Amino acid sequence: MARFANSGSENWGLVRPSSVKIRSLFLFTAVIIAAVPGARAAPEDWKSCGNAQGEAAIQACTRLIASGSYHGQDLAEIHYNRGTEYLVLEDKDRAIADFSTAIGLYPLYEDAYANRGGAWQLKGDDDRAIADFNEAIRINPRDPCPYYNRARSRSNKGEYALAIADYDEALRLGPQFKEAFFNRAVTWARFGNLGRALADFDELLRLDPYHASALYMRGMVQRKLDDEAGGETDMGAAKKIDPTAGTPSLFFVR
Repeated sequence: MARFANSGSENWGLVRPSSVKIRSLFLFTAVIIAAVPGARAAPEDWKSCGNAQGEAAIQACTRLIASGSYHGQDLAEIHYNRGTEYLVLEDKDRAIADFSTAIGLYPLYEDAYANRGGAWQLKGDDDRAIADFNEAIRINPRDPCPYYNRARSRSNKGEYALAIADYDEALRLGPQFKEAFFNRAVTWARFGNLGRALADFDELLRLDPYHASALYMRGMVQRKLDDEAGGETDMGAAKKIDPTAGTPSLFFVR
């Protein structure tokens, strides 16, 4: 599964559908669908549920579920795909319901735990989010995304030391994970360690010199460290890349 996390400290590592979301459906599935009397799913729905996005994917997955032709892990994958699309559309409650159904059908479904945790996080329920990220990590401790997302929830709860430890592990497993550098830098700044924050922004900007948010944040850190010229240079460069570049009001510990 591909992961993505966009620029900015408010994004999380959503387990985004891959080019073929439904991994365990085979070509004979279309024949089964066509042979079921009264089945509402069309032969192409399994492909749309796996490959399409947005409402088209949701409708295709819904028809597959309504057809009654799928069970077990196949049905779990269909609910997972629909839940992921609901989550992209920020319909968090429907997403949670689908991920929960997927987990009930396939209790070792790491991605469903990870995305349900993301939905809880977006709803502001960090305790439930952490519980789901814990399960995703238990199932697959080599995936950096649940550590990254658990760190975000821990940071939201003010558990900065635990958050830093999770960002450390995410970066050990994924050394090019740019948003883990970004969010660890933000957490170091909130934790009061501006030197470590500066080092993480430096590393992120080595990987991506045009990361506007990181440039702006590094500029703020430099100003806090009495490097006014460096700060103004970075913040000005950030605004040229993205005029909306800014900073959370609670970026620094007061």
